[in-house]
Amino acid sequence: MCGIAGIIDYSNSSSEAMLKMMTDQLKHRGPDDSGYFECVRNGTYLGLGHRRLSILDLSVRGHQPMTFDDCVIVFNGEIYNYQEIRQDLEDVGHHFDSNSDTEVALKAIYTWGPSAVKRFNGMFSIAFYDRRLENVVLIRDRAGIKPLYLFQGENLLIFSSEISSFNHHPRFEKTINQNSLRQYFKYGYIAGNSSIFQNTTKIDPGFYVTISLKSKAITKECYWDIAKVYQNKMADISMQDAVAGTESLLQKACDYRMIADVPVGVFLSGGYDSTAVTALIQKEQTSRLQTFTIGFEDPEYDEAPHAASIAKFLGTNHTEVVCTPKDALDILVRVGAVWDEPFGDPSAIPTLLVSELARKSVKVSLSADGGDELFGGYRKYFQVLKLLKLSESINKLPGGRSAIHILSSAAKLSPDNFYPNSKRKVELALDLIKLDSAVPMLDRIQHIFSDGQLNDLLLNSFAIPSDDPFSSMFSSLAGLSDIDALLVADYQTYQQNDILTKVDRATMSIGLEGREPLLDFKLYEYVASLPDSIKFANQEPKYLLKAIVHKYVPKTLMDRPKQGFGIPLATWLRTVFRPHLIHYLSKENISSRRILSPKNVEILLRKFLGGDNTLARRIWLLLIFQIWCEHWKI
Repeated sequence: MCGIAGIIDYSNSSSEAMLKMMTDQLKHRGPDDSGYFECVRNGTYLGLGHRRLSILDLSVRGHQPMTFDDCVIVFNGEIYNYQEIRQDLEDVGHHFDSNSDTEVALKAIYTWGPSAVKRFNGMFSIAFYDRRLENVVLIRDRAGIKPLYLFQGENLLIFSSEISSFNHHPRFEKTINQNSLRQYFKYGYIAGNSSIFQNTTKIDPGFYVTISLKSKAITKECYWDIAKVYQNKMADISMQDAVAGTESLLQKACDYRMIADVPVGVFLSGGYDSTAVTALIQKEQTSRLQTFTIGFEDPEYDEAPHAASIAKFLGTNHTEVVCTPKDALDILVRVGAVWDEPFGDPSAIPTLLVSELARKSVKVSLSADGGDELFGGYRKYFQVLKLLKLSESINKLPGGRSAIHILSSAAKLSPDNFYPNSKRKVELALDLIKLDSAVPMLDRIQHIFSDGQLNDLLLNSFAIPSDDPFSSMFSSLAGLSDIDALLVADYQTYQQNDILTKVDRATMSIGLEGREPLLDFKLYEYVASLPDSIKFANQEPKYLLKAIVHKYVPKTLMDRPKQGFGIPLATWLRTVFRPHLIHYLSKENISSRRILSPKNVEILLRKFLGGDNTLARRIWLLLIFQIWCEHWKI
């Protein structure tokens, strides 16, 4: 687990000093070591930088950049099956000087080309320079666990694990991408492969990008496609075999992620996902596994007692800490630095706090992210399915569709008190029923600001139509069941750009490696291939995972309503965060940047402070954006 950076300058005007500053900006990701590679080929400057967090082979033999023959690699992440791949390479004559997965990745790509990545089971961002072919290949893992950004300027390409590196190159341009800005305010994150800045993109998960140093041509190759994974269905399988097959692959995924030369722990919330990971690991251990959780003073948000009861039953060495308002305030002022782009998930605060707690004891911590998207744990999926059935029923009625349009218009035109405390819910339900399709319904449910509200919020220079990150998926989702389409859509949007971004930046900001066993691609391919009737038997979310967990933990310990990993947002915004709210959302502060409408921000703030809790997420996005702007000097 590390940070990587690089420069390809066709004008040969970049320098070693720029490369070092770009790389050392990532010191928090890799505090243990640093290294740099430079060369000039046919008038093109190439620089590769690496910051190391030592996890496997802690010796100098794991130092990067690592070279072999005419090839050089910088690598961020872990390849969990590296020992099997190493054996395959030894069978064709390779010898190894280290016990690192970096050397395996280097010699695998050297031997089999970029398609060697199809053999890799892990999380990774890789830059590979092949002098024989005069090209650089950038590779990102299937799920997008590890980040990799690319800026394209005139005769210049720079890439890095984090955008903050780019600030150290004088030709980087900090121009806000208008469409990305709208996505942030709509979803709380920036979806797809765009970033907050123009000309800066993310390497797509499951892709490798080849950059020719001769022709300057850039080509993209997809080596793993989640939509195609869901199209390969098993014809017939029993429930018993499905549970056994899922457990076997999950066990292997957990075992792989315990491989390390440093202490390893687990984030434990007490929900089914983290309990499954903890139970399967602890049963394989002779010593007590270290587990960590965050609690809250407000019992509505406090999962700590549930996590403690699970830890006690499984016999882990459990540690918890309470996230106080003061803790939250301390983290709030750091969000612009930790999350490179505007990032509006409030659970970033407890995620960073639990990461800091774990880092006191371990250097690696397993997380259980991905369980809701893999096993269908979110209530929103089943809300959409119910709305689809309702929409189908209405369509069958004479004049049913016309009636919905009339009711929708009436709801929008009525005063706010026409439907006491539920006008917005009625409007949303009617809008959803009109959509007639699962993924657009999911998209609409997740809007924080609607398109109309964004047109009011953003000044004219930014109020442009937004590309819909969901629309590009429609053709690839053809033929999938409604529930599978919802799972794929969330995998490609919310999971990649919210959940995984949150965990990567939080853990790596303090030099902690986070590992994700539920995102193991072999496990994903298996569960995705199961019939819906197996995955959601009796229409129960997470049926398969629950069947596994109940083998190790009594159902009575697990039976409780699902809780999200949230914070008492409205309360904290009005109390401990209030001075920051007043400062950052002041008319003077908003006006100075000429991005947001001071008048509309003032209206939202006044309504929220007057007691409208439904505006808390919108106010939070505004606050985070303003803090980010100040940090980046926008």
